[in-house]
Amino acid sequence: MGAHAQARYSFDLPVQPLDKSLRAVASRTGSNIVFADDAVRGKSAPALRGDFDTKTAYRQLLAGSGLTLSVTSGGSYVVNRPHTQGSSGDTGAILGHVAEADGSRNVAGALVRIVETGQTTRADDLGNFRFPSVPAGSYTLEISFLGFPTLVQTIDVTSGSDASVELAMGDGASEIVVYGSRSARANALNLQRTASNNSDVISADDLGNFTGTTFADALRRTAGVSFQRDSVTGDGTNVIVRGLDPDMNSVKLNGLQLPVGNGTGRSADLSNLLADSVSRITISKSLLPSQDSAGTGGLIEIETLSPLNRPRRYANFQLEGGLSGKDFSKDLLASGTIAGRFGAQDNFGISASVQYRRNAVRNVSYNTVTRFGAFLPNAANGTPTLTTAEGVDPRATFPFVAGDDDAYVLQLETSFNHVKQTTLAATVSAEWQVADHTNWKFDFQHAEADRTTYDMKDTFGALSKYSDIPGGDAISALNLSLAPGNAALQRYQAYHYDPNAKTITDTYSFNGKTTAGKLTFVYLAGYAHGSERHDRNATLDMRTPALDATAAYFQPGATDASLGYIVGAFGRRSGDAIPIPLLTGAGWALINDPSLYTITTGTGQIDTSTGSNDRYTGDVSLRWDVGAGPLTYIQVGARYERAEFKSNNERVQFGGNASLQALGLPFSPTDLTRVGVTGANFTALSEKTFINFLDNIGDYPAVVLSPIVPAIGQDEQGTREDNYAAYVQTSLQFGKLELVGGVRYNRTDLRASNLLFPTYIGPILPANGGGFGVDLAFQNQFSKLVTETAKSEDFLPRVLFNFRQSDNLIFRGGYFLSVARPQITNLSNQTRITFINIPIPGPNGVQPILQLNSGNPNLKQATTHNFDLSAEYYHKIGIIKLGGFYKRINNLLQANETNGPASLANVTLPDSPYFQGPPYFDPTNPQNFFINGGAPINSEHPATIWGIEGRFERQFDFLPGALSGLGVIANYTYTKSSRWQRYSWAAAPAGQSNLYEFSGLPFNQQPEHSGTVALNYNKFGFDGTLAYSFQSQTLNNFIPRGLSVYDKGVQTLDLRAEYYVDPRTRNYRIYFEASDLLKGTQTPDVQQLIAGYYTRATYLGGRKFKIGASVTF
Repeated sequence: MGAHAQARYSFDLPVQPLDKSLRAVASRTGSNIVFADDAVRGKSAPALRGDFDTKTAYRQLLAGSGLTLSVTSGGSYVVNRPHTQGSSGDTGAILGHVAEADGSRNVAGALVRIVETGQTTRADDLGNFRFPSVPAGSYTLEISFLGFPTLVQTIDVTSGSDASVELAMGDGASEIVVYGSRSARANALNLQRTASNNSDVISADDLGNFTGTTFADALRRTAGVSFQRDSVTGDGTNVIVRGLDPDMNSVKLNGLQLPVGNGTGRSADLSNLLADSVSRITISKSLLPSQDSAGTGGLIEIETLSPLNRPRRYANFQLEGGLSGKDFSKDLLASGTIAGRFGAQDNFGISASVQYRRNAVRNVSYNTVTRFGAFLPNAANGTPTLTTAEGVDPRATFPFVAGDDDAYVLQLETSFNHVKQTTLAATVSAEWQVADHTNWKFDFQHAEADRTTYDMKDTFGALSKYSDIPGGDAISALNLSLAPGNAALQRYQAYHYDPNAKTITDTYSFNGKTTAGKLTFVYLAGYAHGSERHDRNATLDMRTPALDATAAYFQPGATDASLGYIVGAFGRRSGDAIPIPLLTGAGWALINDPSLYTITTGTGQIDTSTGSNDRYTGDVSLRWDVGAGPLTYIQVGARYERAEFKSNNERVQFGGNASLQALGLPFSPTDLTRVGVTGANFTALSEKTFINFLDNIGDYPAVVLSPIVPAIGQDEQGTREDNYAAYVQTSLQFGKLELVGGVRYNRTDLRASNLLFPTYIGPILPANGGGFGVDLAFQNQFSKLVTETAKSEDFLPRVLFNFRQSDNLIFRGGYFLSVARPQITNLSNQTRITFINIPIPGPNGVQPILQLNSGNPNLKQATTHNFDLSAEYYHKIGIIKLGGFYKRINNLLQANETNGPASLANVTLPDSPYFQGPPYFDPTNPQNFFINGGAPINSEHPATIWGIEGRFERQFDFLPGALSGLGVIANYTYTKSSRWQRYSWAAAPAGQSNLYEFSGLPFNQQPEHSGTVALNYNKFGFDGTLAYSFQSQTLNNFIPRGLSVYDKGVQTLDLRAEYYVDPRTRNYRIYFEASDLLKGTQTPDVQQLIAGYYTRATYLGGRKFKIGASVTF
């Protein structure tokens, strides 16, 4: 408007009809003038001669006509007839519908304003909008939608009736043509702009295409959102919002909480839900009273595309294939969608989408047990008696001895995974616009994954210990004993094969909306079912007997040149490659001898397991559009959800007494060369050999399969949750300021029945069959069914504000309260006992482990006070957004470990030989075991997390020619958290407290820095995006003494390019994707570090490429 208003133009217009003069000024100035024909009919305009700016010229023409001039926020000039308001109660309603000019789709999220009153509303998913109570008179509607010129329309409202209007955006030559990713961003930004809270939206484009194979992939580049990868496939499974893990977020599909297939967890796996029929994903970062209370991090709402929002007859088919180097992954996807609208007014629609995906992935990973420092400081009395870093004061920081900052690997575990999966996803949607006042929609989603998993974990250890070496300085030194009987070498292999495991998710939802005058009634009924079944989940754990380390087994380079002895069999740790032991040919021959590996009782088992989760949901709300003074509306609602979790397992145990060599099962080199490792001579059963053994196990009479009788009550296990919620929400409007607030009430009743049993792993009692492994007979002997209940309720106040300085400049903020409830197992007063009677490197050296884990019936739910503030400026298809948040969490759940014999104080051990002395647990000498006790507690200190989020999107349409297709998208999030953690020091001196508290720790998995910078191009039928994303390192697990575990930061470079063969119709599309371009097959994808040393990594294969084609009819 500014350029038109300030520039001056020369006019020479005679006396003539008013409408003709108005159009002449509009043509001369390039402005937009809106008037009703009947308002100017019969009126004449005076002569207009001289130089005038646009506004003055129009006012000169209207002088003496009784008409007035107003200017909309979009810069349009509107001729208004004299406005008269009826008497009290003399009102009507305005109903409207906004669609694209070609009728191909409705325009959801369009902002509609009554110019004269300033009232605003937004078009819903079907493009419908409604002002329920407007005084009779003539009005001007202004409709704005980013990506289209502002539309202005006059309308007359008569008392007691509805005034209806059909509006077409982008009609004629003025249309701004957008497609592909740019149209998707236009849709998303309009929905964000008109929302009542701080949210981010990811939308399908105008043709219903949704970028991203899975939901988590689509979310990965949103500010403040990071995602967890499947440890095998690399697919996104869950999302982390604002530094809070998936259990602190809520994910819904068409209003329903997603079910969990295994029947035990809380966080639904998103990787099996494919994105072909998605309309949009909304991440609400500030919560209204009407929204779920569990979204402390954020509420993620996934909505499928309405069949009434597709063309009248629609069909789309898509095919894509992908792969990566060295056979790490292969991917094939085929999908199709058909839809149609029917009825005299096309008011009934139905659509069906099917997506089939077949993919195979491999990965290689390693993990280590590492010791930090070749020496330990002397004990408090000056003697070299410390045998583990656990004996060092927890407040000390590595290196413990000046200059001794090296690390030494004691044990290496290499893992090889191969997953083949097929996923079938189907969506059926039906929607009926029954009348202007009622809409019904039904959605059914089915996702079924058939997954075959093979993995093998190969572990080799040469267990160096800290001790005072005779003849040297009096200091505790890390060394590998070569004395006879040292039993320092360990080698074991764990094989796992789980063929055709099925995971199924079904959701049924019915949504309805009915309006009657100023009342709007919204209702939802839904059912969601998740199930998981494993018919033949086999594991085989093979272990050599204790092996002595001798000098003949190690290369000369294994001996530290400066110290004269072997500190660690792998040498000093350096770099990020997989460490390889410095073994001689004799050493490799020893640990690779298949005659040392024997199948006995407890060696392995074949499980048949099932799990299920059923959710029943009912939700109703009633909104009264009051429209009296500042009070805009009052809304009340209620929700009920029942969730039932069940799981069961039946087991067959391996038995016999036969070595792998005797069974004729050969060893082959493991697959480390796939990631570029040379010099590793590990051998094991190949994938083909192991699977063939299981498939033909009846041909091996030396192997005995013994069914395990289920424990009493095993089939009665399950959990039931009943969740009740009610809320009241209201909105107040003070000029440009909107206040939305209210309170939400929640109540949860839980009841869980689970088997409680002790676990023993190690040499099995002869009375229980002998052998080595898990003693299931002992487990069943002491199993009991325990039923526990819990209840919680809370009132959650929430208030948000939106200050709309203009349609495109919005300031938002607010406060809301949310809660996170402990899982019922954390509330249990039972103790779970696990005795691992195998010498394992641990905090106190190489010892058997006794774990004592208890619940805490006195746990309180964590309560979070959330504060949010943001500023948003929208321009064309672009945004500048800057926001900040602060969360203060009281009663944060944390572990409370009590290592050492003191953990036994309140525990009754099973009356079994396993706990009555050597060669098992010896209660009279507990110092010979690492005893780890723990129970969850509420932190006495509040935890905080705050952050700053920024987003910038701009299309460079001001550039000339082909360059006008360029654009940029960038977002950045800085997050800072602080919490306390308690630590129990088992080696604390007598008379000194063993409890330490550490402050200022970040949340686990919370990156301090994350963001994306993307360059896109959208012109001439081409649509491409090159995106660089980064995420800084995160804390994985806090450990005192400077030995915490960190996940290394991640950087990715991804490319997506698509071309519409016919840019006019956009019916034919080909595309190409390349992901993880910064990584090769020998580059780790996920890495962990301790004290700056790499201790763990996973190789997912690096660069992946896809090519696909789509056709639309």
